[in-house]
Amino acid sequence: MAVCVFVFIFMSIFNNIGTVTGLSIKAGLTDENNEAKDMNKSFLVDSLGTIVAGCLGTSIVGTTLETSAGIEEGGRTGLMAVTSAVKAIDFDNIIEAIPAFLTFIIIPLTYSIVDGIMIGILSYVVLNIITGKFKQISLPMYAMGILSLVKMLFL
Repeated sequence: MAVCVFVFIFMSIFNNIGTVTGLSIKAGLTDENNEAKDMNKSFLVDSLGTIVAGCLGTSIVGTTLETSAGIEEGGRTGLMAVTSAVKAIDFDNIIEAIPAFLTFIIIPLTYSIVDGIMIGILSYVVLNIITGKFKQISLPMYAMGILSLVKMLFL
């Protein structure tokens, strides 16, 4: 058991070192030796996030290289990904706006990405049925809506 714990610790450490170094270089947040400034803050956030995730029973926090896309566009926080995605929602179309909003809100409230996506799919299907737009929904979307409903009611 101890071996497994150490393996995961070292994986997390080296993943964090590599990602933070790469992102710091991309963002121009390195010192004269091209080393990431304040890397200890990144380790602190990563470790505290992992501890809290374990206490809440959710997946762990982790830095990802996909963040470089946001950094390249001028973003400095994880909020960049959220705000750029919200920007793409068509708020004039209520049938698309409500499921997107529900998904966006339910994920942090339930600590579950899956539950948020299921609520979004279910609300999208229901709204299309209520408004009489049956043909806009594909058969797989109906199937996912039914499966989402079954999971929420019985599991």
